[in-house]
Amino acid sequence: MSTAEILADKELSVYVEKASKVLFGDNCAACHATGGAGNVGFPVLADNDWLYGGTIQTIEQTLTNGRKGVMTAHGKILSADELNAMAAYVMNLSTGVDDAAGKDLFMKKGCIACHGMDGKGMQAMGSANLTDQIFRFLPGPGETQLDAVKYTIAHGVNDVTDPMTREAVMPSFKGRLAAEDIKKLAVYVHKLGGGQ
Repeated sequence: MSTAEILADKELSVYVEKASKVLFGDNCAACHATGGAGNVGFPVLADNDWLYGGTIQTIEQTLTNGRKGVMTAHGKILSADELNAMAAYVMNLSTGVDDAAGKDLFMKKGCIACHGMDGKGMQAMGSANLTDQIFRFLPGPGETQLDAVKYTIAHGVNDVTDPMTREAVMPSFKGRLAAEDIKKLAVYVHKLGGGQ
């Protein structure tokens, strides 16, 4: 059966969810925490914020093939003032504050190519929605969320040209788990509360 068919069968869906708890604990909880609550540096799976989309098919595809998004390190092309202004603009986007100067910089520096003119991101690219107050990278000890945003803008994500880049890789489970177990995990993750 497909994952969509499993979800459509209420009795089977409940069985798969219960049977997959240990599978999730053994393979996913180290990064995503028990119940998909997320750990520092790893996404929450129990909300409805999905970089690539939260359909059952997309979740199964992510588990099978893994994901490795990329964000260019902008620290080399932004001055210190521009970096501060860009980070402030991203924080303003998340709270709905209009910042005309920040928006102009956001557009001129090409951020719209991945995050869109409205900052809502593009699931086809896995680019973050900057307007939803959900931050992929939380601040470390003694930092603020603004510091964490500024760091991400400066050093990017998985940018091989910057040794200080943030690393964010979802491993592929193809070949590590049976296709049936991947389906079970997809159903389990979808039912954690965030599946679309």
